[in-house]
Amino acid sequence: MNHDAYGWWIEDAWGVKPAGSTADLLRDQAVSAIEVDTEADVVIVGGGFTGMWAALHLLESVPAERILVLDSGVCGTGPSGRNGGFCDSFVEAAPRLLDQFGQERARELVAKSISNIGRIGALEAEVGEFGFRQAGQLIAVAGQEQHLEERKLLGTLEALGLPIETARAVTGDQARELCGSPHFERGLYLRDTATVHPGQLARNLRQTLLRRGVKVYESSPVARVRSVPSGVEVAMRNGARVQARRGILAAGVAGAGLGGMRREVTMTSSHIVLTEPVPDLLSRIGWKQGLAVTDARYLVHYFRTTEDQRVLFGWGGGGIASGVEPRRLQSHDGKVVSQTIADLQRMFPLLKNVRIDRAWGGPIDASPVHMPALRPFAKGWVAAFGYTGNGVGPARLLGEAMADISTDSFGPNHPLSPLLVEKPVLLPPDPFSAIGGSVIRLGLDRVERRGEEGGRVPLWARAAAGLPDRLGYRIGR
Repeated sequence: MNHDAYGWWIEDAWGVKPAGSTADLLRDQAVSAIEVDTEADVVIVGGGFTGMWAALHLLESVPAERILVLDSGVCGTGPSGRNGGFCDSFVEAAPRLLDQFGQERARELVAKSISNIGRIGALEAEVGEFGFRQAGQLIAVAGQEQHLEERKLLGTLEALGLPIETARAVTGDQARELCGSPHFERGLYLRDTATVHPGQLARNLRQTLLRRGVKVYESSPVARVRSVPSGVEVAMRNGARVQARRGILAAGVAGAGLGGMRREVTMTSSHIVLTEPVPDLLSRIGWKQGLAVTDARYLVHYFRTTEDQRVLFGWGGGGIASGVEPRRLQSHDGKVVSQTIADLQRMFPLLKNVRIDRAWGGPIDASPVHMPALRPFAKGWVAAFGYTGNGVGPARLLGEAMADISTDSFGPNHPLSPLLVEKPVLLPPDPFSAIGGSVIRLGLDRVERRGEEGGRVPLWARAAAGLPDRLGYRIGR
């Protein structure tokens, strides 16, 4: 089994041969690093989905040569290119959005996030194919400790005036018919979710920006961002500087650290395993092709098939880290990978003897309120982070919103204005945040596993799992 920090999607998109090195290939194909002082209208720090979509949207009003994108590695080969490839909406968050923002703004946010999925699919005509398949999503329940409030969600969608086809409750038999697992008791089907090849989508966006003349600099780590009288300034670690009128920070936890917002986001990790191609078994299971599936855990399992008939299975059960620099365990955690393989085989017994070809992992920027944030943090600067593992679709919305902010096209009636955070929920400082978060995650995992097994939940685990609610945080779902 090949276990690295990049994953199969990036390898497949960039054409890396099994005997080759993804890191070496990316290093060879990276565009030039920034080496001299440079000026721009808008500088974007971070070349993942959020930063690239911001740049693409800026092209509608800013000359390409006046847009500058900086990435510490190669654009799109971080979390954007190696995730599960679920392109989803804010539908599942509708009850929280209604409580927080009221009926009109919640309806606008949810509707905008749904239409965004179709807009992403339509991009294939512009940037090239990236495996877009809009087959929906199954959120499935297994065990007495998993909670899915189907009636509340369906009632909220009805109250918001959204089409009744947007979501529907499913029985255990229907859930098993959709994905073939005997593990689930009931669930919820969301119509509009799509799956994509995230590595190909990321590479296509990068190629589009380069082709259209956007100034992209890779292998260019940033040391500091700040406001200056003329606008904003980015200081590179090699001593070069970028001055611009406006700045966009789209680098996840690292960006939050650069902007002095470290206590507004947690860095955790998620890991994925990928089977060999199994077309005959998938045919026997009856798994609906293109379907995105998650369980109803807080530390969620997520799984899907690929176009070449593999099963991709991930688990958001990695540890929490201090600071903003990813540790090796966040991409190479053998214990988490072993547990992920065991969970795959438990949920799909027919796959027990199937070969696992790949494993990979990486950091996730987790929000304490489980919603991404648009965050102004200094004059001329705006950041986006906190996708909590659900960033493929929302990254386009927040990227475009930051582009609108940078061109003075963002006002109180903008559909994304409810996500503009002025008074954030703060986490405890490190190391207390990392230690406390690790205890909570251990408790949640113990509670949910015992619930699936029908066993007794230890009191310490239930107490730890209940801490987020008492502190005003939202973990997982």
